[in-house]
Amino acid sequence: MSMFINTGSTMLNLVLTGKVDGGWPLGRMSNIIGDKSTGKTLLAIEAATMFLNFPPEGITPKVIYIEAEAAFDQKYAASLGMPVDEVEFPADIGTIEGVFKKLEEILENADKNEGYLVIIDSMDSLSSEAELDRKMDDKSYGMEKQKKLGELFRKKVRELEAANVHLMILSQVRENIGAMPFSPKYRRSGGKALDFYATHLVWLAEVAKLKNTKTAMVYGITCQAKITKNKVAKPYRDIEFPILFAYGVDNVSSMISYLDDLKLPKDIRLEKLGGGYYQLNDAIDKMRLEDLILYIEKNKSEYNKLIQRTQKAWDYYEETTKVERRNKVDMMNAGE
Repeated sequence: MSMFINTGSTMLNLVLTGKVDGGWPLGRMSNIIGDKSTGKTLLAIEAATMFLNFPPEGITPKVIYIEAEAAFDQKYAASLGMPVDEVEFPADIGTIEGVFKKLEEILENADKNEGYLVIIDSMDSLSSEAELDRKMDDKSYGMEKQKKLGELFRKKVRELEAANVHLMILSQVRENIGAMPFSPKYRRSGGKALDFYATHLVWLAEVAKLKNTKTAMVYGITCQAKITKNKVAKPYRDIEFPILFAYGVDNVSSMISYLDDLKLPKDIRLEKLGGGYYQLNDAIDKMRLEDLILYIEKNKSEYNKLIQRTQKAWDYYEETTKVERRNKVDMMNAGE
């Protein structure tokens, strides 16, 4: 039975697994890819926070944050709720070989009742020992890193599964200069190994900046997450969610926005009235969006109802999208 690390976002749980109680699967690998300030590190922080506070039943959680960029702000992470005192931050790991040794240490000492979230922030900051030893004027085709990654994943991917380790790798996008018209506009370092071994490939992009109407100051962004590879649920799904500075993913707001769709049946969609008001149900007075968000956040039963309503909406869209075909074996075995 698969066990998941809650992402902290109902919509992200859905797009990864098709279930509101899904998330990042233990025993697998994920790659979160995006430009600067698109929420990569934030999603890692929220995963660590949720895992340490709400681990799967029977699992003792352990988080190892390999911070190769030397730019991680522990005070900021703590302000977002991350229990940084419970997180291991290994020092002086700047190469693929260093990551390999750390994973070997984890796997050798893993207990069957433990679960691990190992975060690499970021892949772009890691080098290989061969690259470090090479002189600046030596010729190189830049393949040492890709070869070492392929070796690492090939040797350890099955052990990660057995030891309940989720390996989360953050990657920075790069413009694919000289790409053919049919090629992707962006790429990330690491070669094909990440494409092959990762369970989830998650591409993040900033859709819009969120500004205060009175001060015109930016207080967050709307982030889009596209899943280009998914071994747990259907691929090529994408969702949007607000990220608020000094807070994180605005979970309730993202669900309300998802349910505010006239394509949904009336018993599922969240009824929006004129003047920017919402009607949660007949027993509750109409409210403006911010008042509705605060009301739901303060009422656990309404929060749980909203989550289940969001699951129904997701299932409705999936069922509506499905193309009906007869089972091939039944068709071939059928009499004339």
